[in-house]
Amino acid sequence: MQRPLPMLSLSLILVIGCPQPEPTSPKDTDTQPPTDGPPTEDTGAPTSDTDTDTGTPDTGTLDTGTPPTTVTTPIVDTCPAGSALFADLDYVGARAAFEACVLADPSDGGAQLGLALSELLLLPDWAPVLDVLGRCGQPTDVTDQLYGPNGELDALGQEFSGSVSVTIDHVTDAGSTAMSVLSQPKVVYSDLLEYWIDAPPSPGRHRYIQIDIADSFSYANNLWMQLDLDDVYEDGSDVELTAGMVLDVADLSPHAVNLHLGCDQPGSSCAGWIQSSYQPEGTITVVSVGESYGDLIELELDLREPSWCAGGACSERWDIRGTVSDTLSVDYDLSWLP
Repeated sequence: MQRPLPMLSLSLILVIGCPQPEPTSPKDTDTQPPTDGPPTEDTGAPTSDTDTDTGTPDTGTLDTGTPPTTVTTPIVDTCPAGSALFADLDYVGARAAFEACVLADPSDGGAQLGLALSELLLLPDWAPVLDVLGRCGQPTDVTDQLYGPNGELDALGQEFSGSVSVTIDHVTDAGSTAMSVLSQPKVVYSDLLEYWIDAPPSPGRHRYIQIDIADSFSYANNLWMQLDLDDVYEDGSDVELTAGMVLDVADLSPHAVNLHLGCDQPGSSCAGWIQSSYQPEGTITVVSVGESYGDLIELELDLREPSWCAGGACSERWDIRGTVSDTLSVDYDLSWLP
């Protein structure tokens, strides 16, 4: 479904109450000059209906110290048909309804505002605008290309979806604790990266498959793996990553498997910046792998990775088991935007 442009709903604008200005007392109309003698102190006490100096009625009010009351008057939606169509994102219908309300009552400010907002949102469909975009070689259906069912944002959302079934346990000397992180990840993203490495034992261009798994787009709880396509052990042997391989994690680079958890999770780096002395163990079985966008990447994990220690040295670890399946993401490009 097409998403609307970011805009405050008109129905909200039309029902907001407007605070009225605080009532003010009229100026004292007594123009008599002051009498001789010391000035009298205003005690704030109420006075009678008649001014004792002149005998004329008092046209002012005295401040008794009571806080003023703010009067709020709700604005009535004078063009409900237009507001309803606007809320349903039917800007063409809303413009027609608001225009009819304005013709019926040119002083209707709410209808005038609705007409203006509808015209603004319909501006990209105005013939002169489309003509200018066409002359400049720019797309004329930006909204559909961004928000449509097959638009860029829809495609981007698909890129972050995949199939993951992973369990993670935190293991200490006291026992094992099952964790709920990454049980239903919102992000599963596979990408093809390229780096140039100058240092031995494997200098030259390296292509990596990187898989990111996270609970949310904040990446507070995040498991990511990075495997070298051309030299999987990164030792200069140039062994390519292929389907069917069972990789011993102890033979891989330290950045091959990384688990980062939020501060509320056991074993998080927030507990202290001392990494466990436990050495990585376990295997990654490569069920499927590719190097072109859209290729299937599927891994089976049976890993034991060092966690972090709170307050001193430890040998705690995370046990990570399960499967990850995803397609290599399509290159995402927004350079076509005007």
